[in-house]
Amino acid sequence: MPTPSEYKKRYENIDVPLADGRTVPVTINKYRLAGAKVQLRARVNAGARTDFLQALAKHGIDTPLRIDTPNGIARVDPRVTQHEDALKKRQRDLLLTGSLSTGVSDLHLSGLGGYRDVRPLGVRRLEFELGSRMNTHVTDWSLLARYAFAGKGSPEACQVVLQLANAWGLATNVQAYADSALGLDCNGFVGNYLWHAKNGNPWTNLGLGNHDLGPDSPIRSGFHDHYQRHLLDRWESLDTKKMYVMMEVGKDGMVINGGDPSASSPGHIVITEPNGRADRPDKDPKKSSFAVKVVEATGGHTPEGLWESWYTCTGSNSRTKIFSVFRESMDAGHQKMEVKIAAVS
Repeated sequence: MPTPSEYKKRYENIDVPLADGRTVPVTINKYRLAGAKVQLRARVNAGARTDFLQALAKHGIDTPLRIDTPNGIARVDPRVTQHEDALKKRQRDLLLTGSLSTGVSDLHLSGLGGYRDVRPLGVRRLEFELGSRMNTHVTDWSLLARYAFAGKGSPEACQVVLQLANAWGLATNVQAYADSALGLDCNGFVGNYLWHAKNGNPWTNLGLGNHDLGPDSPIRSGFHDHYQRHLLDRWESLDTKKMYVMMEVGKDGMVINGGDPSASSPGHIVITEPNGRADRPDKDPKKSSFAVKVVEATGGHTPEGLWESWYTCTGSNSRTKIFSVFRESMDAGHQKMEVKIAAVS
């Protein structure tokens, strides 16, 4: 299982096949957050989202897609969809010719209406049977795109959006397009990590719904309620070999739920990196203190986006299980935060 830092690197190293045959690396590293009170630089790019969704409604998935997954490369091909749809309708088989943009040879189908061998020449049958090639019905593409533009997309979802945007002429410069339209918010990153990397759900399963602990899960009624039996009451109880979520607490002592545009704060959630520990000197030589490394999507750092930070504890209340933490690398005004901490099980 990859660590949060390793999952962060997947967003920072996305290979995007272009319509002209080249493949370029793209980094997804902007803070993207919905809500009326969001700072301008972090707002969802509604114009880009609308243009993309209109193109998707018009064209559908009309070009072969490459999706880099933890289990290898998956390919979604509209010609496979056409073939399978024809068979379901008991129509004659489709003869598909021409080279795929991926550089592999033609798909070969029988001309008699029977399923023969829908795979590229040179691709072993075992590789095909393991799911290296899929039709376009594998996921809800519109929902995948909507959440990618809303700061909730997985690395695979971002890769899909960038390929299609380039193919449709919406993104001639895919890095500039990613910077202006895509990105992540805090539970978008944590939720995608837990849903896909930790729990092993495939990229086609978006993990959406308040109780899925996915990228749109509310912080209090989702993550906090799920992990509340694992809340810490002492900083010294934090085992830095393990993973924890830290959830921002409001003035009322409650974890801020997030997702409400009318809220005074959108709330915040971060996840710790296993084995991320650094000793920090204490004023009292008889005491020891340490910082923990967290991975987060944040607007509190310049530049904003995905970041690895060191958090130290400046105070705690064992009764309320609230910790005061100092975020060492954040901008002024964003360094202090009250949190509850829960072990990830």
